[in-house]
Amino acid sequence: MARQANDYEWRVVADEAWADLPPGEQLRPPRRTNVDQWFVGQLLRWSALALVMILTTAGITSQHVALPADPTGDAVRTTLAMEKLAWQTNDTALQSSLVDPRVGASVQREWRQPWEIDPTQRSDLDERLLTVAPLHDYMLATMVVNRPDEAWWRSTPYREIRFYRETPNGWVRTTPASTFWGSARSIETPTLRFEFHDRDAPTVIALLDRLELANQRLDQLLAITSTGVISKATFVVAPDVVHGWGTYQNRMRLTSPFLAKVPNGLNDEDYLAQMMVNRLTHLALTRLLENTDSNGSYRWRSLLWAVSGWLRTTVLEQRTPWHLQAETAFRANLTHHLPLRMTDVVSRNGGTATSRSEYMEEYMIAESVVAYAVDTYGVEKLPALVRSLTQHGSWAVIAPQVFDVSMVEFEAGWNRYVVKHYSRIDRLDQ
Repeated sequence: MARQANDYEWRVVADEAWADLPPGEQLRPPRRTNVDQWFVGQLLRWSALALVMILTTAGITSQHVALPADPTGDAVRTTLAMEKLAWQTNDTALQSSLVDPRVGASVQREWRQPWEIDPTQRSDLDERLLTVAPLHDYMLATMVVNRPDEAWWRSTPYREIRFYRETPNGWVRTTPASTFWGSARSIETPTLRFEFHDRDAPTVIALLDRLELANQRLDQLLAITSTGVISKATFVVAPDVVHGWGTYQNRMRLTSPFLAKVPNGLNDEDYLAQMMVNRLTHLALTRLLENTDSNGSYRWRSLLWAVSGWLRTTVLEQRTPWHLQAETAFRANLTHHLPLRMTDVVSRNGGTATSRSEYMEEYMIAESVVAYAVDTYGVEKLPALVRSLTQHGSWAVIAPQVFDVSMVEFEAGWNRYVVKHYSRIDRLDQ
């Protein structure tokens, strides 16, 4: 019989007391000796938990009775127009006046980043307002933003939620108070731990089975076997803007979807899944190489990046919008690069890419090598390929060592594969 929501020990703790709790003490499923047994009845179990958390989150709403003085959102639309004017005229004073001074430093840093671009190099502020609606004493504006000068690794366009509150000086962009997020909670699967707040609970709970299976699949693909007690990888979905990877060993902080720039086309669940599997892939590759001399890995940055991307796509069975855009551009420009050379991959490891399009091209060339190697020689060769990349600086050594073919033979087969799978060209130009 499937366990119900009350089979779990729910504990509510203050944010400042969370770090003092022993790992796995809150919201922990009953211990099991058979991992496969854990998946029995998961759909009913997590559906029940999701319902509990949705009701809890709904309870937060009922605690707030004050409504904004701008229920139709017209004043917020005016503020959005002023934000665009500030951008177009590079009026930093106007921009600052539209930001709530109570906003934390990390969030303000995130909001300031676009303003650090030389005004003559900025793209136009291409924003589309999808919805604007009151929530508690805020107004929430859901935007789709398209900025070609955004950081190269970030998908564009992206969706973001903006919070606005009314002040004596008008409506300003802000972040929600702690009461918006609700109580801190945690839950564990056999190999993972999740820490979050009530507001993000439905999204996190919907991911549990998916992430657990992805984590186990990564170990299978890389032929990783546990050699001892390994602490669980922990994801913290934080009510804050987390810069960079926000990682300390196997504890990884991620920005809540309510404050994140979510690639357009992904829902919150898919967004968090992509972000979390990125981290799990990094941890899996680290485990694979933990007893290996990997001093030469810098030479093959592009290929190791592509291995990570291939793993993420494989275990999630879903590509990121950035990846789809990169492949579209690669297909469109492929005729200019054929025939490809293994030196094309090596030469790109020095960090020469400077634009979004160059990074996309660098990635797709490397990923096509990984795809060809796996499809042609078998996924069981992948762990050996990764180890070899970190130990050798020449494909003339790697190809015969891993695939038992010469570099020339591998390169020719790779070109035929690329023509077949990435273009409509029937033959290479001679």
